[in-house]
Parts: sequence; structure tokens; C-alpha cells
Amino acid sequence: MAEPNSVSLLQWGISITVPAIAGLCGVAVGALLTSRREKIGRRHKFLSEQLTDFYSPLLSLRKEIETIGKVRVKIGSTAGKVWHEMCERYEGNPTELQKLTQQKGEKFDKIIDYDNEYLETETIPAYHKMIEIFRKNIHLAEPSTAKHYPALIEFVNIWDRFLAGSLPGEIIRALDHSEQSLYPLYEDLKCQHEKLRTKLAKGKT
Repeated sequence: MAEPNSVSLLQWGISITVPAIAGLCGVAVGALLTSRREKIGRRHKFLSEQLTDFYSPLLSLRKEIETIGKVRVKIGSTAGKVWHEMCERYEGNPTELQKLTQQKGEKFDKIIDYDNEYLETETIPAYHKMIEIFRKNIHLAEPSTAKHYPALIEFVNIWDRFLAGSLPGEIIRALDHSEQSLYPLYEDLKCQHEKLRTKLAKGKT
């Protein structure tokens, strides 16, 4: 049988030790929860930056280029059809056909001139903006996106050379240079953008 003094000391030790252990456990749990919240916060911040600083700007430029391209094709196709119909009216009448060409031909030619100028002053610079976004924010790109960066650089560089007059059109055709080389990039941008929006909307990280 334990002495009274021993029992008192044991009770005193328990009264001191249990709260201390509980306190330490509380601190550990609190630190763990804080660490987890900070980790989730950093992840959320990173996803948000991916969306706002990288994927959204790139996709926006892509949509702008695509839309203007469709407008160009639509106007060009309509202009060709209208010009053909106008010429048909004077079929067999070279004098009137020549007069039509003199009166209206230049205005129709300006459609092509506008498209060429827009390509050089707006479209190609838009591609350069895409490269700049990549250059500044490559750390925000998913691996599936980053792998398409060289294709974008090559596409723009070939256009730059052509517009500078240092690359003949025959070589452009031989290189089979077209925007189709960027389609995998465009598809990836669209896919990643949607994934990020969904994650952030649902609060998933």
C-alpha cells in the first residue's frame, strides 16, 4: 500500500503532466492545421496566378486572332462572290466591264490591302504578346503547355522573316508553314483554362 505522501505526489504529478501533454498535443495539432491552411492557401494562389497571368491572357489572344481570321475569310469570300456577280452583268461587254474595274476594282483591292496591313500591324504583334506571356510566366505553365512553346516561337519567327523580306514565299510554301502547327497549343490552353476555372470555382486545390 502506497504511503499517503506518495499518493499525493503521484496525484500532483498527474495533475501537472496531463494538462502539459494535452497542451503540447493542442499546439502540435494547431501547428499542423495552420501548416495545412498555409499550404492550401499557397496552392490556391498559384492556381489563381496560372489562370489570371498565363492561361486567360493567352486564350484571350487566341480567341482574338481566331475571330479576326474568321471575319477576314467571311469578308474575302463575300467580296469574291459579289465581284463575280457584278462582272457577270457585263459579260460580253468589255467596255462596261473595264469601266466597272476602273470604278470599283480599287475599292475591292483595298480589302486585301487592309488584311495584309492588319496581319503585319496587329496579328503578328498579337503572337509576339503570346511569346512575351510565355517568357515572363513560364513557371506558371503546366508541362503539357510548356512543350508547345518552341512551336509558337518557330511559327512567329518564320512570319517575322517573311514580313522582313528575308524569306521568299516559295520557301514558306516548302516549309508548309501554317497555323495548324499551333492547334495542339490552342487545344491545351483551352483544356487547362477550363480545369483551372473548375478547380477554383469548387475550391479544389
